[in-house]
Amino acid sequence: MYVVGQYPRFLRAHWKFLKTVVNKLFEFMHETHEGVQDMACDTFIKIAQKCRRHFVTVQLGESQAFVDEILTNINGIICHLEPHQVHTFYEAVGNMIAASVDNVQQTKLIEKYMQLPNDVWNTIISEAKKSVDCLKDPEVVSNILNILKTNIRASKALGAPYVHQLTKIYQDILHIYKVTSENINQAIRMNGPMVVKQRLIKSMIAVKEDTLMLIGSYFSKASNIQQVLDQFLTPLYTFVLVDYRDCHPEARESEVLNMLAILINKVEDRITPRIPEIFDLTFEHTLHMIDKNFEDYPDHRKNFYTLLQSVTNVCFSALLALNATQFKLVYDSIMWALKHTMRTISELGLEILQIMLRKFQTCDPQAAQTFYQIYYLETMQHIFAVVAECSHTSGSYR
Repeated sequence: MYVVGQYPRFLRAHWKFLKTVVNKLFEFMHETHEGVQDMACDTFIKIAQKCRRHFVTVQLGESQAFVDEILTNINGIICHLEPHQVHTFYEAVGNMIAASVDNVQQTKLIEKYMQLPNDVWNTIISEAKKSVDCLKDPEVVSNILNILKTNIRASKALGAPYVHQLTKIYQDILHIYKVTSENINQAIRMNGPMVVKQRLIKSMIAVKEDTLMLIGSYFSKASNIQQVLDQFLTPLYTFVLVDYRDCHPEARESEVLNMLAILINKVEDRITPRIPEIFDLTFEHTLHMIDKNFEDYPDHRKNFYTLLQSVTNVCFSALLALNATQFKLVYDSIMWALKHTMRTISELGLEILQIMLRKFQTCDPQAAQTFYQIYYLETMQHIFAVVAECSHTSGSYR
C-alpha cells in the first residue's frame, strides 16, 4: 500500500491499475489486523488527492465516473472502519468531488456523498424535536460529534462548494449548539465547574467546539461573501455570540474568538458595521477571564488577541468609532499583551500595536492627533518598560 501511494504519476497514466489498487484498498478496509485499515485509509486519501480528476471523469470503457460507484457502495466500504478512519475516507472522497468542473454534477455528488451522515443527522433532529432530553444521551452526543467531524473533513476537502451541505444543516447545528450549551451550564450550576472534566460534559464541549470549527472551516474557503453576510451572520450572532456572553466562563468556547477572526479576515471591512456587536458580546467578557493573571484560559488569551489583530487590521474604523472608555479598554489590553510571559501573546500584542500605529498614519488626522495626545507617552513608557524587563521571555524586543 505504501509503495503504490508513492507513484501517483504512474497511477494517473494507467487507469485500470489505479482502479484495481483502489478496489484493493477497499478490501483492506475490512481487514481486522492491526494497522491495516489505517494504512488503507491513509493510502486512499493520498491517491485521492494526487489523482482526483480521474475519479470524476468517465474513463474509457467505463459507464460512469468511479466516484459514482464509490458513493453507491459507500456504506459497504466503510462499514468496518473506526470513526476516525471514516473521517479520513470522507476527506478523500471530498477531494475527488472538489475536482468536478460541472457545478450541477458536483452538487448531485455532494448530496449523494453526504446522504449517509445526513440520514443519521435527520433522525437525531427528529428525536430532538420530540424531546431535547435526547441530547443528553451519551450515544446521541457521540453520534453528533462524529457527524460534525465528518462534515469538518468534507468542508476541508470540498472548499466553497461545501455550502450546499452547510445550508441544509446550519440552523439545526446552531439549535443543537444552543441546547448543548444550556446542558453544560445546567451541569455547572448543579455540580460546580469541575463537572466539565466528566466524560459526557467533555463530549458536549467537543460538540460546541467542532460546530465552531466547521463554521470557521467554511468561512475560510467561502467564495460568495454576500451569501455569508446575508445568510449565515445573523443566526451566528443570535445563537453563538449571545451564548458566549451568557454562559459560564468554563463553558465559553475559545474557538468562538478564532472563528470570528476567520470571518473578519474573509469578509474584510464589509463586517465593520457589526463589529460593535462583536465587541459587546465577546470582548469584555473574555477580558474579565484573562486579566487576573498570565496563566488562566490560555486558549482564550491567544484567540482573543488573534481576534483583536483581525479587527485592528481589517476594520480599524470600527475601533475609531468606539467611545473613549471602550477604546481605552482595547488599548490597555494591547499594553497588557506586551508584558505577557507567553511569547505568542507578547508577540501578538506587538504586532497589533504596530498595525494600529501604521493605521493612525493614514487615518483621519484629527483621530490620529487625539490618539497621540492621549497615548503617545504612555505607549513609549510601556515599550521601554518591557525592553528593560530582564525577566521578559519574548524575543521580539531583543
